[in-house]
Amino acid sequence: MHARPSTLALLPCCAALLLVAGCDIEFPDQQVRLQHDVEADSLELILSYEGVCTPSSSAEDLRDGAQVADRILAGRRELMLLDWPFLWDLDELAEDEDQPAAIHALIQRVELVDVGAYMDQKGRLACFQHFRLSSIEDTLSTANELITAGVQLAMLTGELADEIPWMDRGEQALWGKFVAAREPWIELDSHQLVARIPMSARGAARALELTTQEALKDEERGESNPVQMLLANIDQIELAQGVARLQLGALAGGQSVLRLRRGDVEYSPAFHDHLRQRGLDLADAPSAEEVRNLLLRDPEGSSPR
Repeated sequence: MHARPSTLALLPCCAALLLVAGCDIEFPDQQVRLQHDVEADSLELILSYEGVCTPSSSAEDLRDGAQVADRILAGRRELMLLDWPFLWDLDELAEDEDQPAAIHALIQRVELVDVGAYMDQKGRLACFQHFRLSSIEDTLSTANELITAGVQLAMLTGELADEIPWMDRGEQALWGKFVAAREPWIELDSHQLVARIPMSARGAARALELTTQEALKDEERGESNPVQMLLANIDQIELAQGVARLQLGALAGGQSVLRLRRGDVEYSPAFHDHLRQRGLDLADAPSAEEVRNLLLRDPEGSSPR
C-alpha cells in the first residue's frame, strides 16, 4: 500500500504542469492510441502529430519551430494534445528541484520508447512519439490526486463556478462531495480511458445544451472546440449516482484510438521544406501505416523502423 500525498500539498503542482511556453508548432490532426497491459501494469501510448507546421512561414516562426523539432526528435519528453495549455515538457519539470516528490515520481514512470518523423497518408510532415507509462495504477492514483488538487483550488478561488456555465448550487454540492471522497477522475477500462465527472441529470442536460451552443458559435468563427472534439471521441456514457462516466476512444484490435482535429490550422509544407534544408531525411522513415499499427504489430514496444 502506497501512502497518498496530501491534496493540499499538491496544489502548487497543478499550475506547474501547465507552465510552458506558447506553441511554436501546430498541426490540424492528431491520433492518440492506448494499449493497457494489465499483467505488466503499464500503458503504451502513441501520439501521432499529423500535418506538422508553424503558425506562419516567417523566418522567425520557422526557426522557432525547428528548435522544437530538434528537441523532440532528439528524444526530449515534450508532448502536446493539440495546443496550449495541453503541452507538457516532462524533462523540464524533472530538472526542477522545487517540484514536489509526487511530480517527480509521476515523471519517472514515463519512458520515451521511440520517436520519429514521417509522412502521413496525406503527404504531410508528421511525427510520432511512443511512450510507456509504468506502474500505471500508481500513476493514475497520482494523476487523480493532482486533478483533485486543481479542482479544490478552483473551488476555493471561485474559478470553478466561473468556468463551468451549468454550475449551480446543486452541482457545486456534487463536486464538493466528489472531491471530499477523493473519487477518481480518470480510470482505465480495458484499453479505454474513462473520465468521471460529478454531474446530475439536470446538469448533464444543461451542459449538453450549452456546449452545443458554444460549438456552433466556434464553428461559425472557424475555431476549434475542445469539448466538441471530446464528445466526438466518446464511446459510451453512463450517468448514475451523480457521476457521469465517459469512455473515450474507439476500440480496435486491442487498443483504443482518439482522433482529434483542429479546424483552424491550415497545413503548409514550408516547415517541412525548411527542415529538409537543415538536413532532415525521411528516406528510411516508417510509413503512416506502420506508425498507425505500431501497437498492433509490436506490443513489446520496439521501433516500427
